[in-house]
Amino acid sequence: MGNLTDDMTRLVSEIGSLRNSRKDFVLNLGSEVSGLLCGFNSARAEMSFNTRKSRKSFVKELSNSVNEMRKVNKDDLKGARTAWGTVLFSPGRKSKFIVKHKVPVSGEE
Repeated sequence: MGNLTDDMTRLVSEIGSLRNSRKDFVLNLGSEVSGLLCGFNSARAEMSFNTRKSRKSFVKELSNSVNEMRKVNKDDLKGARTAWGTVLFSPGRKSKFIVKHKVPVSGEE
């Protein structure tokens, strides 16, 4: 019976050490996961800051570009009105234009 007692004592000891090992592993795993989550949060915050900054820059450039195009279009329309005369139209009607004055064409009097 000595061998059985020794084997049972060794088995209980192994079970206890494995239980303690598993407990340490779970505690260590929890702290590692917490560290990973903190890293993910800081990376996400940094990425959010950078994308917000780049979006603001893009929108500003787009706004400047559109404003420049609008100015060119306005100047072009102003030139066309000067060349062709002021043309008024009613927004609710179909293409009815009223010419206020006519610019003489060369050869006409």
